Amino acid sequence: MKRPVILGFLLTGLLLLGCTPSPAVLFPAPKPEGSLSIQVVSDLHYLAESLRDDGGSFLRYATGGDGKNLLEISLLLETLTQRVEREVPQVLVISGDLTNNGEKASHEELTQYLQRMEKAGTQVLVIPGNHDLLNPHARGFQGEKQYLPETVTPEEFAKIYGAFGYDEAASRDEASLSYVTKVSEGLWFLMLDDNRYDRNLSLGYPETGGVLSLATIKWMTKVLEEAQAKGVQVITVSHHNGLSHSPVAKEGYVLDNDEEFLNRIRQYGVRLNLTGHVHVQDIQKNLEKGTFYEIATGAFSVYPHLSGYLEVKENGEMAYEAKPLDLTGVKIRKGWRRVSLAESSKEHFQRASVSRILARLTESGSFSKGELQSMEEVLGALNLAYFSGGTHPIPADLLSSAGYQLILEKGDEKTKGYAQRILSTDGEDDVRLTLPPLSKP
Repeated sequence: MKRPVILGFLLTGLLLLGCTPSPAVLFPAPKPEGSLSIQVVSDLHYLAESLRDDGGSFLRYATGGDGKNLLEISLLLETLTQRVEREVPQVLVISGDLTNNGEKASHEELTQYLQRMEKAGTQVLVIPGNHDLLNPHARGFQGEKQYLPETVTPEEFAKIYGAFGYDEAASRDEASLSYVTKVSEGLWFLMLDDNRYDRNLSLGYPETGGVLSLATIKWMTKVLEEAQAKGVQVITVSHHNGLSHSPVAKEGYVLDNDEEFLNRIRQYGVRLNLTGHVHVQDIQKNLEKGTFYEIATGAFSVYPHLSGYLEVKENGEMAYEAKPLDLTGVKIRKGWRRVSLAESSKEHFQRASVSRILARLTESGSFSKGELQSMEEVLGALNLAYFSGGTHPIPADLLSSAGYQLILEKGDEKTKGYAQRILSTDGEDDVRLTLPPLSKP
């Protein structure tokens, strides 16, 4: 089901800085003919354990905002790591926003999980997102106070994640943190750093939008020319979107030079771009000059903690499906009780994702406590269906509920419009995609 993106969940941005090319090192070596299993995650927003405690400052920060479950992000990532160790996909792709706000300690702790994945036999490939570099909003939490931890430069990022794409790249872009990796004889991943970050420190805040520099586009074109000449299929990966995943959320989400990006990759037969950034599970297509699809995999840090599973066959056929993280049997402690992490994370998302709307309704003074609670439940259910791409459908009785009727009859126009836009759908599937085999020349 398709829904317009209404909540703005992204905070930072990045400009393309130079980095030194690495020699071509392939890990693992190009595989023989056959299917490739690829897992895709985005927007981990990992916050290091060493930068947080259970003090008031952290709890206020983690329980507000946009629904990211920072309270349990370490346990969620541990569960994902164990799943990768058990299933051993050949490739794991992470399309940016690896950390909460670019803290160096968060980057370094995250690599410990990625090392375990590679030790199990999975090749890990990462790119940065708009939260990850030179970020003035990097924060640590101690007691009732926040403090400023160290962030990272582009050079430090490439060094920290050297084993997860950069050292093994077949080619590196000198103008950005973009690179290409040959995961098999017939498939390359073109990992694109489209972030703005070189002005972050001088501005005092992270830029949110994305763009591909002219130098990066020239480098990308050479890669695509070589792939086309060799008959190799290319999948691109970017943090910012090439296609709009909402009619009301383009600025800061879609690449500033999206038309140039799309024209270039379509020219060389790219059929799929993997992205994130909007936090919503969504699939879009563009039929100009051939069929092109873009999959925005929902943010891993947000319930239901989705991953995309992509199979690429030797004939070029692709099959993708987004699946929630299996949290069966995973418990956390709440006071004296042990409760389901899945249920706790779901409740956290539904509550936090509507906190701003609920604050506005509360300030109006027009509703009783019971009425506010019933509207909160409806809005939380709508957000869950929307951000999960329909993996959690809208309850059948929601439209007849007292909370929904209150929104329609007494809610302000902004809240009413929000609910109605989420309910508008075009019936397309945001969870599954199949692309046909490549046509033979």
